[in-house]
Amino acid sequence: MTASAFHAAERVQLDTEHSRQVRRLASKLFDRLNSLFRMDPSHKLCLELAAILHDIGKTISQEGHAANSYHMIKAMDWLGLSEKDKELVASMALYHPRSAQVPLRPDMSEQEQLVLSKLTSILKLADALDIAHQQKVKDFTIHIKKGTYITMIPTYEGSLELERWAFQHESSFFEQVSGYPVLLKG
Repeated sequence: MTASAFHAAERVQLDTEHSRQVRRLASKLFDRLNSLFRMDPSHKLCLELAAILHDIGKTISQEGHAANSYHMIKAMDWLGLSEKDKELVASMALYHPRSAQVPLRPDMSEQEQLVLSKLTSILKLADALDIAHQQKVKDFTIHIKKGTYITMIPTYEGSLELERWAFQHESSFFEQVSGYPVLLKG
């Protein structure tokens, strides 16, 4: 299914290197933070699809690209993806931009709303780590100090000033969802 998402991204000339990087970072964050979030492994696929396609709406317009991404993803024909999962993927794309919050959704159960918030918080952090679209972050380690905070230590090339700024900005939503402040060190 991710191959289909990459095919759709390439067809509209999306920055696929950025998409690959955000997918890679989001996938690692999911794996390393799932001890806190305790999500179903099927949610990882939805997160990866959203990471690949989160900026697809930019092919229409930079302004309002998140809403365009939402509608484009909803219009895609996904074999094997339920309507609920398609809505989850599209909604993550809708809420991924800086300062966007995940509102209460009357069309979603409390559990679905919680999953959307958790996954969106991960997508926001992954996107922040490649905000310059230069794939500077090569890897990272995460240390979770139970009941206190999370420290993320990246391995990277070049300067991470822009990524640090974006990460700090997005970390507040992650803290709201997880209850843990997350600090970018190194």
